[in-house]
Amino acid sequence: MNKFIYILLTWLVLMWACDPCEDCGQPLEYDPSVKMIFINQDSIVSIKDSILFNTDSIARIDTVRLSLADSVRTLTDTINALNLLISSGNTQYVAQKNRFVGISDSLDVVVDTLNIYKTRIRSLNTEMNKVISAINGGSIQLSEVLLVTNNINLFFEDSMKSFSLPLLIGEVGSEQETSYRVIIVEDTFYISLQYSSYETVDAARVARIRTRNIDTVSHSFDSLNINCRTADCLSDETTLTVYF
Repeated sequence: MNKFIYILLTWLVLMWACDPCEDCGQPLEYDPSVKMIFINQDSIVSIKDSILFNTDSIARIDTVRLSLADSVRTLTDTINALNLLISSGNTQYVAQKNRFVGISDSLDVVVDTLNIYKTRIRSLNTEMNKVISAINGGSIQLSEVLLVTNNINLFFEDSMKSFSLPLLIGEVGSEQETSYRVIIVEDTFYISLQYSSYETVDAARVARIRTRNIDTVSHSFDSLNINCRTADCLSDETTLTVYF
């Protein structure tokens, strides 16, 4: 019996002396990352140019339609005047009236055609705006992502709307930098991020490395926006939207 009590006391002493934050806790988790979203801005610009051209075309169509409508009204007044003359016995105006009626009918056909064309252009613009929305919020496939800092390839097999890229950690508490090479189809881009690392301990007493003050050092994208959830720009809470 004394033997078992001794074993129990020894176990209690060891458990009491073991601080989960030091020797007996969970291992450190080195997993800070930043979310990146890739937007094909070149395609958006091209589509927007097409939408603008179509909008200008609609304005020109409206101008022509108004001019034709004025002409049709003038012809209608002339035809009505000729009808009065013809009804009074002036039959020599019949041929003229028929020519004006033919012209008026032709102009009506043109106006109807322009109306159909205008409707189709508006519908096309609506569809192109949907494409822009799809590009802004859609998935993209990255051909390759290389951590230039340590020459490690990151593998993203599926198309996704956003990608979680790791931030490399050296000496905790120091200013650090991670560089990436991103290949999308045949286009190659580079981006370097700087930040500082620090250690946190959560409620479960799990020590973890995070980063703050995330910012860009350089990049080769057309443009870039950084969206930080807080003023500290912490890892796992920061999103970079890049336009190419």
